[in-house]
Amino acid sequence: MVENRPGGAGGRVGLEQVLRSPPDGYTLLCSTQLSYSITHLVFAKASFDPRPLEPISVLATYPLIIITRKDFRRTTSRSSWTTPRPTRQGHLRASGKANTGHLLGELMMLKADFKMTEVPYRGSAPAINDLLGGTIDMVPDYLLANKGNIDAGKLKLIAVADRQRLKEYPDVRTMEETMPGVTSITWMAVSAPPGTPKEITQKISDAIAQGFKQPDMQERILKLEANPLGTTPERMREMIQESTDIWGRW
Repeated sequence: MVENRPGGAGGRVGLEQVLRSPPDGYTLLCSTQLSYSITHLVFAKASFDPRPLEPISVLATYPLIIITRKDFRRTTSRSSWTTPRPTRQGHLRASGKANTGHLLGELMMLKADFKMTEVPYRGSAPAINDLLGGTIDMVPDYLLANKGNIDAGKLKLIAVADRQRLKEYPDVRTMEETMPGVTSITWMAVSAPPGTPKEITQKISDAIAQGFKQPDMQERILKLEANPLGTTPERMREMIQESTDIWGRW
């Protein structure tokens, strides 16, 4: 059973619930890199700490993208979009406070030395609705959630925060091509409440790994321009530390 917790808050609502759940392997958290390696950095005074969660498996990695309203016009040259400077007041609307999209926007401004206006939303959905309605200009988000609108021409994909171009969108530049040092590859992972026995987390991890070896599963994930993994708990712990080291510098 999948229980989507209302309120979003960058995954913190579901995170708090799992932290309070019994460590019996029947309640798990499926959340993004943000919950595991960034939340405790930007919400240091929060009433909870995600670090005691028991890692199980990183499901897949995928890059963030920059999407704009369909009539967005860049003010830079045709050969390089580089710094998308404001055409009117309120250029950037990041979908949430201190989530990965917001952090990507901040990294863009830091590396390229320009300013954009960031206005928090309560999750990606309301931000994308405003983007579709033409109220705002740009949102850093995920391809997985926006591919349908991009392919239908309702939104414009202008950059990808990966180290290489997306296979399905080869004409879309990576951000590093014009903003060296700007990449943001995130991941989705499963964890268990603190204190969950190792034999339980390992059993679930093994089951996930077996499922992710199935050709149909891999094909579905690859079509979303994501990289299927299904890691061990130990590898997930390493990836959490790697992510903390990267974003902790800023």
